[in-house]
Amino acid sequence: MSHDILPDPAVGPSSPASPAPEATDATTDATTPSRHASAPAGSRLALGATAALALVVPLLTLTDLPVPVVRPLLVVAFVLLVPGVPVVSLLGMRDAWARVVTVGLVSAGSQVVLATALVTAGVLDALAVTAVIGLVGMLLTILAWQGTRPGDGAAATLAAARERVSLAAQGAGPMLLALGAVLAVWAVGVARAGTDEFDDLGLVASLGPAVWVAVAALGLLCALELRRSHPRGLVAGALVLAVVLVLQGTPVIVEGVGGVPVGWLHLSFADHMAETGGILTGKDARFSWPGFFALLGVVVPAAGLGDGADLLRWAPLLNGLLVLPPLVLLARSVSRSARVVVLAPLVYAGFNWYQQDYLAPQAMALLLMLGVVAVLLHVGRGGVGEPTVDRRVLLGLMLLPLAAIAVSHQLTPPVTVGMLLVLAIAKRTALPKLWLVMLAFTVLWTVFGASDFWMGHLDQIFGTVGQVDGNVTAGVADRVVGTDGHVRMLALRMVLSALVLLLGGLGFLRLVRDPAQRRTGWMLAALAMGPFGLILLQSYGGEVVMRCFVFALPALAVLAATGIEGVLGIRGDAAATPTGARAMVLPVVGGVLLALVLATQVAARGANAPFEETSATQLEATRLLVEQRGDDEVVLSFGWQNPLGLLPAAQPRNQEASEETCGSLGFGLECVEHWDAEWIYASATDDAYWALTTGEPGQGMAIAEELLAQGGWVEVYRADDVLLLAAADRG
Repeated sequence: MSHDILPDPAVGPSSPASPAPEATDATTDATTPSRHASAPAGSRLALGATAALALVVPLLTLTDLPVPVVRPLLVVAFVLLVPGVPVVSLLGMRDAWARVVTVGLVSAGSQVVLATALVTAGVLDALAVTAVIGLVGMLLTILAWQGTRPGDGAAATLAAARERVSLAAQGAGPMLLALGAVLAVWAVGVARAGTDEFDDLGLVASLGPAVWVAVAALGLLCALELRRSHPRGLVAGALVLAVVLVLQGTPVIVEGVGGVPVGWLHLSFADHMAETGGILTGKDARFSWPGFFALLGVVVPAAGLGDGADLLRWAPLLNGLLVLPPLVLLARSVSRSARVVVLAPLVYAGFNWYQQDYLAPQAMALLLMLGVVAVLLHVGRGGVGEPTVDRRVLLGLMLLPLAAIAVSHQLTPPVTVGMLLVLAIAKRTALPKLWLVMLAFTVLWTVFGASDFWMGHLDQIFGTVGQVDGNVTAGVADRVVGTDGHVRMLALRMVLSALVLLLGGLGFLRLVRDPAQRRTGWMLAALAMGPFGLILLQSYGGEVVMRCFVFALPALAVLAATGIEGVLGIRGDAAATPTGARAMVLPVVGGVLLALVLATQVAARGANAPFEETSATQLEATRLLVEQRGDDEVVLSFGWQNPLGLLPAAQPRNQEASEETCGSLGFGLECVEHWDAEWIYASATDDAYWALTTGEPGQGMAIAEELLAQGGWVEVYRADDVLLLAAADRG
């Protein structure tokens, strides 16, 4: 592993071997691990907690004890920590961020791989997965315990934690109090918001002044902290968490019980796997990549979550938090600036309007891919205080998340291959041939594991290869349609994407002008621009451009953070704290700009809220339909913006009556009668989709009322936003 190719990003340019600069404040900075963070990873407190999870979660799965809130949290912790904690303890990683990320990669990766193996064999069972993982975690914990010192026990660990918090909190009180007040104002604002006020501007219409005041104040607080050459760890961490909470939490809280409607279909897939133990062939292409659904089929019953609606609702916030550790590790591995390390997650959150962090395979696959890249970069740079990690052990550990990616999603595997190749070319990885391993995983699974998808569909798969203009048009121009207000909201999305590209370009120019960081600049640019090669291959249902930005955003966030630091005229060294007039102007300018970005993200992310939110009444109607519908009965809806994806996967999907599907019959009663359906499901969200994307009022609810009035139908469920009818003669 060569260190003369690129100076260690954590140190100054004068001495590649010099230690990282100390914080100028009396507090721990946001990027340098404290003395305690360099202690052995296997503290007895962490190992004891892991052993408890390894024992308790299988028992809860077996007994199905109703323990609301606590049980789901324990299962989520189990997925993230077991068996990763003892494995990383045995590995001997000393960097705190690297330990956290590696723990998650090993734990989630191993559980996805095991669940996939079982579901492929037709024997998936939540108890089997939790028991096997729990047993392995327990055995590894016992082994790791033997390598710990008595001083690593709970008392010593808690004492060290108290000391760190006390040190970090010095002088942070006023900022934390101000942040608490801002969050209180935000909480009041979202509590008063309601879906009844949605219009073609989306979520924006329902948010009162309190939310926008909180967003503006949050931007100002972030800018104030970023004045420091080394932002205080406790304050910076609290600010980043607050930004994620506000940006991700606002739509989660306001938009009812569920977000992106496709998530309900994912829960249905997982439920089928949990119920039957196997994969449903010949039904849906997504079953050919079962990894995520198999894991979901373990998590939902293990957590006692019923149909998983609660998990679907909170998934965007959870994923928004889970992306922070690998993103911070990525920034720490390539940047000398403590400000960039803090800015990178703020930029990522502020420009992430894409809504691909819902309960979906791509969200999990992105987290695993980013984690692998961040860990390899960290180990490849020989992090300060990091002992040499055995390549064979590292290879074995990275195989788990890479295999999990290969069996979980269609697009992420080739993007992962490209990113690993970039690291190899840049000589920033201890495993330069790992991209070949990932390529083998991708090809082997696609050929053998996903044969149900590609056999007979080669024209569909390769039909748009090389059609760049058509793929871009399908991904951009064809998606910007609707009412004037809706188009304005979609335009905000494009503005955010263009702005992050611009800022990323400025960051790239800043890096390549510095001979010591030129290679880093080119590497980050390749990581950011590489995913756009997907445009050459597929339109991906018109989403390929958006998916490219999703894959590119982590590296773009680091580049953009570097660009922002340059635009504001501040540097990342110890002498960079602004003084005089600049000390007053920069926080104001930075705060205003950051507040504008955060506010724009809230508006852009919520552009589709009128038709993507799911109300409690719509979910209740859907659950009634699931209970009462016969196996072969036809369900007719007036769109796909509803929770009907929750219908059992083995049953026929609901049919859609629309202008397109009705054709010459016209969108009305004659078309509905043509479908000869036993059930009619009409919702306000389907009508809202039609209204916002065409400018004409949706007619589904009105047609259902007309059907009921003319007879032959029985009202099963009614609410202001949903009407469920059953045919009177359905038997």
